[in-house]
Amino acid sequence: MSNLVQNILILGFCWLVAAGGGAYMTLVRQPAEMERLEKAEEVARLKAAEMDALMSDVSVSESLAGEAMTRWKARYKTVPKSLSSEDVVRFLNEHTRTGFSPFDITFDGHTEGDFFNRYEFELTGKAAWTDLYSLIWTIENARVLYRVDNLDLDAGSASMVDFSFDLTAYYGGSAGMSADDRESLPAIPADWYPSPSLSDNPFTPLILSELPPNTDDLVDVERAELAMIAGGKAVFLWNEEYVGLEPGDKVYLGTLISVDPREGRVMVRLNRGGIADEIELMLDTGASYRQAVGPVRLAPSRKQ
Repeated sequence: MSNLVQNILILGFCWLVAAGGGAYMTLVRQPAEMERLEKAEEVARLKAAEMDALMSDVSVSESLAGEAMTRWKARYKTVPKSLSSEDVVRFLNEHTRTGFSPFDITFDGHTEGDFFNRYEFELTGKAAWTDLYSLIWTIENARVLYRVDNLDLDAGSASMVDFSFDLTAYYGGSAGMSADDRESLPAIPADWYPSPSLSDNPFTPLILSELPPNTDDLVDVERAELAMIAGGKAVFLWNEEYVGLEPGDKVYLGTLISVDPREGRVMVRLNRGGIADEIELMLDTGASYRQAVGPVRLAPSRKQ
């Protein structure tokens, strides 16, 4: 066999080996490797998305935790680590020294829970409305966490109110819930609290059986004399003195609402112990005065 044929055979064999190896790599190994890489890429993409979601959850949790800590640090109520029933009774006695007769405290029990412990009391008695309101205001706005339930009021009179309510005092919260004695709570501005007193007594009758006394010595328009109207004011003779009043001024039991100098009329709105009324006062001027200031004209006299 000649050298040329041998070389051709060797080159042909090499070509077949190269072509077969290339076909194997292209048709068998490369598709399997591409599939493996694609799966690995998908897993990496899913893990990256999961990590992004976890980081987002961490950011949201940190924000919620920050808000919770801000509210916790800004609280003005505290659950003490320890509290005795004597402490609660002492607190109540300090705020019921005046205005309460009688004032009874009944201990209803002590409950220990997983998150906090509590004492329960029932309070009954009789008190002036202002003192009772002050007591409830103090209980609900005290630093220690007290709760008022089942408040029952019965107005025996305008000055004294029979009352009863349940009081719950909390203490010994779970870990992190009770206040540390060294912890200082923020100061609460006074105008953030509800009003510690009420100007009106809701148990006062709407219609009084007796009118209030005229302690400020205001003009009693039903007893005073309407002397004149001058400069837009109604001048009354009251207690031997002349008092000038204009619309909006206070009188006994009411307010002067209008002055009409042309007609010599004064209108007054009164509150007679819960009954509203308006009265009209007329100035006795005579025909000559009305002729000068009003449309009324006297007929001229005819000489005979």
